[in-house]
Amino acid sequence: MAFTTISPSFSGGVRGAFARVDQKLGGLKIAIERRRLFTRIRKELSNLSDRDLTELGIPRSHITRLAWETAYGR
Repeated sequence: MAFTTISPSFSGGVRGAFARVDQKLGGLKIAIERRRLFTRIRKELSNLSDRDLTELGIPRSHITRLAWETAYGR
């Protein structure tokens, strides 16, 4: 009589798989939050008048770059 052993094809078993899924979801949550921050900052700066932007020392052409750097870093 032959015996076979059934083992998961991935290391860590079911718990390892859930840990990897949880890790991926955590990364996705961070990415979504960063995107929301980028969008909110860009929208708020875009809604400012040219005068307000001048007082802040921000050229209108730099709004997207500033929002990106704030949300994602350099």
